[in-house]
Amino acid sequence: MTVLSLALACVLWGAGDAPPVLVTVGVLAKRGSTIAQDNWQGTMDYLSERVPGFQFHLLPLAFDEVESAVQQQRIQFLLTNPGMYVGLSSRYGVSLIATLKRDMMGQAYTEFGGVVFRRVGSQAPRSLDQLIGKRVAAVDRESFGGWIVAWREFAQEGIDPAHDFASLTFLGTHDAVVQAVLGGEFDAGVVRTDTLEQMAAEGKIVLDDVEVMSSRHCADGSDARVAAFPLRISTRLYPEWPLARLASTPDELAEKVSAALITMPPDDPAARQAQSKGWTIPRNYRSVDDTFYELGIGVYAKDAPFTITDVVRKYWVAIVFTFVLTILGVSALLYVLRLNRRLRASEAKLRELATHDHLTGLPNRTLFMEFSRKVHASAARHGSQFGLLFLDLDNFKPINDQYGHAVGDRLLQTVARRIQDAIRKGDLAARVGGDEFIVLLDNVRDHAGAAEAVARLVETLGSPYVIDGEELTIGCSIGANLFPGDGSELEDLIHKADQALYAAKMSGKNRGLFHDELPRG
Repeated sequence: MTVLSLALACVLWGAGDAPPVLVTVGVLAKRGSTIAQDNWQGTMDYLSERVPGFQFHLLPLAFDEVESAVQQQRIQFLLTNPGMYVGLSSRYGVSLIATLKRDMMGQAYTEFGGVVFRRVGSQAPRSLDQLIGKRVAAVDRESFGGWIVAWREFAQEGIDPAHDFASLTFLGTHDAVVQAVLGGEFDAGVVRTDTLEQMAAEGKIVLDDVEVMSSRHCADGSDARVAAFPLRISTRLYPEWPLARLASTPDELAEKVSAALITMPPDDPAARQAQSKGWTIPRNYRSVDDTFYELGIGVYAKDAPFTITDVVRKYWVAIVFTFVLTILGVSALLYVLRLNRRLRASEAKLRELATHDHLTGLPNRTLFMEFSRKVHASAARHGSQFGLLFLDLDNFKPINDQYGHAVGDRLLQTVARRIQDAIRKGDLAARVGGDEFIVLLDNVRDHAGAAEAVARLVETLGSPYVIDGEELTIGCSIGANLFPGDGSELEDLIHKADQALYAAKMSGKNRGLFHDELPRG
């Protein structure tokens, strides 16, 4: 079925006795196609029942088949690891609609990591920094949990896998890696968290035969989330697998699928079959992007790859000089801070009151303008882009009137938290009025990147809220523009974002609209 015929079927859905439209969901078969079918067929049946007029078909995909399936549009949705999602979102515009809640020890978790392990009784080392000269097996170069997250930890330990291992072999599936290491073919292996526990539950291995190796990042207990994680783990944690829609998948269908998944009960047979607790709204995958940036892979790949060892070898004098200056500077700063602790605490408190909204804790207009002027000056100097988004909540006043200001205030606080979760660390959100907010998207790559942020905010803020046992639903209208395309002056950009917001309100609400999309004349 072509994209055009699928979109037409969505429009005509419900008319007559037409047969259900086939919708194909690609699933990364990290443990092989048979296990993928066993785990996810129940979810396909669940969606076929909850989204009338459509029949959902499961297509297991090997690691090297995922990108071609997206490129050729052989699927409408994709369930894959976070690393593949980040790359595909950049190259093909796939976008999030839900994040998996994994069932671990009876609890729902939306994070996972990687496991570096050895066979008990083998001569393999017990720590990552002793793997130099050893034989290592991993799942696939594209496997996020089965290779990339461990690669990041190796880099932190100063290990270059391409040169420092005796061999690095990719075996295609997690099960193959585990069996090969336990069979003595390799000194150590890399798989994603929960693989060892699942294989033990299936009777394929005995957990007492496996010993897990940890990086310094995890072994020192500095990360409380890692320390509290219930499964064996060797790396830091990352958001769980996302379900994404292709750019060609109709909005109406994507909305119905997202709603059906997010409302899936945690004890539904489909959830149990997938070893999950259902689904939740899309999580922030910035940590995945940071990993690709640190390793220089994916969208950050360089023509001439280099390692941390190369950097140290080339710039060791500058590194030592910078380190000494940093130590001296930190020492001086600590001395000054000790002398002025009370004064600085008082000043900080006064500034907090003057620059932040007392209800939500977000920056107020004063701080936002101060931050925006700095970003504006930097963007003008370096030729970069930033985006301005004006947000106004839809249908907030009726809820405030019906349930009272106490409920309205708690709703605004929840909205503020959702906004902060939906934007990147370098961006800034502020509350500038009763139910009005403004967001600055720093260093936006292009219009599509800003549009993705707008869509994410509209979707996130439009999800139901539960306040004092009441389920409340509001919407969000957004006016947006980009510097320098929509104007060179900050005040002019803010004014145009406000105009676009007004137009979004007038054109039906619960949507985003860029200033360059407004009618001319």
